[in-house]
Amino acid sequence: MKSKSLNQFHESIYQILLARIKERGQSQRVIAEQLGLGQPRVSNLVNRTGCPFTIGVMLQYLEDLDVTYQIKEYPEGSDRVLQFNIFK
Repeated sequence: MKSKSLNQFHESIYQILLARIKERGQSQRVIAEQLGLGQPRVSNLVNRTGCPFTIGVMLQYLEDLDVTYQIKEYPEGSDRVLQFNIFK
């Protein structure tokens, strides 16, 4: 995957995760419990501080927050690399 595409994918996953956290309307402490984290780490996620989160970690957090998704790879030579679908 090209670096620019990977960065865009990372940003998309981050925005979806952040939106899911906000739409739940729960405290960072409650979200932290659901994700198996400490509240400060959720604060880092929400405020984009501290060590960056990997795509794999953020995908796991989406699952922990009851988000179902599908990642589909496009054939080689296609203009697009991945398709990412969210199912609520």
